[in-house]
Amino acid sequence: MSVIQIFSVPYDSGARGVRMGAGPDGLLAAGLAQRLEAQGHDVLVTTVEADDGPIQAETATAFALARQLATLVRQARGAGRFPLILAGNCFSSVGVVSGLDGPVGVVWFDSHGDLNTPDTSESGFLDGMALSVLEGRCWQALAASVPGFTPLHGSDLTLVGVRDLDPAEATHIRESGVRLLEPPVVREGLGDVVQDMSDRGRSIHVHLDLDVLDPRDGRANHFAAPDGIRLDELLAVVGWLGRHRAVGSLTLSAFEPAADAEGRALVAALRILESFTGGLDGAIGDLETVAGSFRGREPAPGSAQARLTVAPPDQWPADTAYRQGDVVSEEGGHEEIAQWLAAAERRLEERQRSEGGP
Repeated sequence: MSVIQIFSVPYDSGARGVRMGAGPDGLLAAGLAQRLEAQGHDVLVTTVEADDGPIQAETATAFALARQLATLVRQARGAGRFPLILAGNCFSSVGVVSGLDGPVGVVWFDSHGDLNTPDTSESGFLDGMALSVLEGRCWQALAASVPGFTPLHGSDLTLVGVRDLDPAEATHIRESGVRLLEPPVVREGLGDVVQDMSDRGRSIHVHLDLDVLDPRDGRANHFAAPDGIRLDELLAVVGWLGRHRAVGSLTLSAFEPAADAEGRALVAALRILESFTGGLDGAIGDLETVAGSFRGREPAPGSAQARLTVAPPDQWPADTAYRQGDVVSEEGGHEEIAQWLAAAERRLEERQRSEGGP
């Protein structure tokens, strides 16, 4: 099986461990590494830290983390390890893509376009400019400081599941060659997109902002827009992508534990990552065939219960959410903690069935 190197980047807007910056630690505390090891992978975990200082400026910190990630991803790939990045912000993919050798194609799952620039953004949120940086349309001097950074052409970028675009972003998509697969046509279009990138010799980076998930299956963060990709569909296409030899890295970003009161987004994120890594050593196959094998699939028996879990919400310190959760195991006599996570999985499945899912 594969050697997976998890890079945890627990930052949101330059701050460590707050809002979406709490997501990477939450996923690790919930036993992600142990779940991947149970699939037969060797797993290494590295936390990427910004330099300590009295003030963490959002832009400077984001690029400092990107510079570190570019070097770490390149080293991991050179050692034959698969880079899996857990990040608070989508901007981390600037570093990941820069760390991949040769021409790169990006498959970007998100509910938002992330195609603003400082001149078009109404919020000033740097994360909403991540793809514009990758295209070389803004922050050029800082982008050039990231080792290996090369601007992407619009034809090497595909947005998947995006449904909340600002007017300037929509205009750019129409004029730039960026491809857009909205939620209803993801399965029909993704196979051709990936095949085209592969035929053109692109190493593919898959970026998955968890708010691409339909909030009915779990609210990933406070920015999540309605009418996203349903979980069973996401498991299918992500599982297929994990099997494709052109895919060289994966980022999962923007999980905000404080927005996930029922724990359903946590369970969804774990299942999405397991779906992807479960295919790393598999045959590629036809997308529709692979997708059919995921529809209605229950979680692996004992996957949530038998390994590390995180304390339920009523046991979290109010100011730290998952980050300082009491990590326990069944072997330590805390069966009720494992039961909570299993119950969250059951609620997710029951809700899907009640809404006409498989």
